[in-house]
Parts: sequence; C-alpha cells; structure tokens
Amino acid sequence: MISWCHSAFFYDAEETENPEETFFQGSSPSIADVYRKIRIFAPTSLPVLLMGETGTGKEVFSRTIHHYSAQKEGPFVPVNCGAIPESLAESLLFGHEKGSFTGAIAQQKGYLESAADGTLFLDEIGDLPLPLQVKLLRVLQERVFNRIGSHVQIPLKCRIVTATNKDLKEEVRKGTFRQDLFYRLEGVAISIPPLRERTDDLLPLAQFLVQKISRKMGLIAKALSPEAERLIQSHPWKGNVRELGNALHRAVIVSRHIEILPEDLGIASSSFVKEPSGSLRERRERHEKEILSACLLRHGGNVGKIADELGISRPSVYNMIKKFALDLPNS
Repeated sequence: MISWCHSAFFYDAEETENPEETFFQGSSPSIADVYRKIRIFAPTSLPVLLMGETGTGKEVFSRTIHHYSAQKEGPFVPVNCGAIPESLAESLLFGHEKGSFTGAIAQQKGYLESAADGTLFLDEIGDLPLPLQVKLLRVLQERVFNRIGSHVQIPLKCRIVTATNKDLKEEVRKGTFRQDLFYRLEGVAISIPPLRERTDDLLPLAQFLVQKISRKMGLIAKALSPEAERLIQSHPWKGNVRELGNALHRAVIVSRHIEILPEDLGIASSSFVKEPSGSLRERRERHEKEILSACLLRHGGNVGKIADELGISRPSVYNMIKKFALDLPNS
C-alpha cells in the first residue's frame, strides 16, 4: 500500500527505496490538495508543473512523483535551468556529436537522453533562455530530438516534470516565457504551499526534522523546549522548509542540553520576546549576532550575499564574524 507523503528536509538519493522514512506527511488543509493531485497524476504520463516559493520542497515533490510513477524503475535526472551557462544549455539538454563544435572531443548524451524511461526534472524552468524554450517546445510537440551535429532523431522517452518559483503567467505577459511552452508544461499544475500556510504542520515537521537530522548524524534525538516551539511558531520562515531544516540542523549541532533552546536555533522573531537584560550596547550586539547568524545559515556562508542583504561591505561582514566568534558554514 502506498503512503502518500510530503518531503521534509535534505533528500537523500539512497533513501528512494523507502520514501516513508524520507518524507514527512503533513495534515494541514493547505496541503491536502497537493496529496490529492499527486495520488491522481503520479501514475500517468502527463507533464507536471510544480509552483512554489523557494525552499518549499519542489525537487523532493518531483522525486515523490517519480517514485510513484510508471517510470519509477528508470532514472531521475534533476536539472537546475538557472544554473546552466547559456552557451552550454543546448548541448547539455540535447547532447552533441564529436566534432560538432570547438571542444566537442567526444559524443555526449544530453539530459533528455539520459532520462530515457525515467523522469527529467527541469527546476527553475522560468530561467530557461528563450531560444532553448523554442527548441524544447518542438521536442515536446514532436516527441523526438537530435544531438547537436546529428540528423538522427531520438525518440523522447522520458516524463517531464518542471518547477518554478516565478509566476509564469506574468513571465508570459512580459515576453520572457513562451505562452505555448507554458501550456505544454502545465499538463498538471500543482501549487506547493509555503510553510506559513501550513501552521498545523509546523511543530510536527520540526520534531520530525530533529529526529531525522539526529539519526543521520548518529545522535540521540533531542526534544524541542516549549520556548523553542514558541519561537518556531512565531518565526515567518521566508525560506520555508529549507530555512527550518537549516535552523534545526544548527540547533542539533550546537545544543548542549537535553532540550533544544531558542538560542540554539540561531533565529530571531519579533513575536517571541524574551525579557532583555544588559546595557543598550550589549542588547544591540546580541541582536546583531542573531541577525548575522541567521544570514550565515540562509546564504550558506556566502559573504557577498550577506553583505548585500545587510547593506554593508564584505570586510565589515568578516569583522562581525570575527567579533562574534562565529564560524562560516562548511569552514
């Protein structure tokens, strides 16, 4: 019997054989429609368009669709369209023959061919360059393609699942996304709700993540203190499940108690007010440290992005990191 469930935190490819251990099943009304659509459409061959904010788990939902599809024995090939260099995009997607362009020293399969009998997941499809949108549309219409430098047609044998955090209808209106391609990809449109619309899931999800992270790190799972639970419930979680997962990952590592405390989470919330103490300067520095800690987690230690968000120089960011004795992630 299939248990339909929603992703929680870091998806581990090794766990695909037992997704019930990988995914968190939510119960909030806002996600019930997502479960219903996955139940209905995962076994079909229809293209699926996943829409949702950054961090809502669109890739993991796409893997869930693949796992319960007729193509589940085939490969799952994820592609971040926003990260593909435009000059290489066509070659990476369609493949190329040896000698077809400078640097093509050998025949190379593209993503479409590599995903044969499986699922091709095109993440951030809204970032696909317009010329490539035209070629992808032709492939979807004709169900064949050819490598660069070859006239041999290759049948399209993969299912296409796409995702975006953009409003593609608005992108169509602006002329940055083709309307005919949008209609082709929107065989089934599934909106992934942000975490703020899943308040009933928030604390069960947080505890699930603590247990999952602890298990992956070989630690005994800790409990969330009542104060930490209140902070989690009051925080806006603009980064959604990814932000929550990062905060809890940090908390599991730094917590020195049986329970995870608010300060272990490294986040601040205007709705969670703890009686301040100390001088004005001490209070200000504590606040600065909380903000910087959250930025370090949110941007994975990317000092340039942190500087842009805070409106300060990179040297100032480094000085603050040193001042508050913080560590860069993965350093």
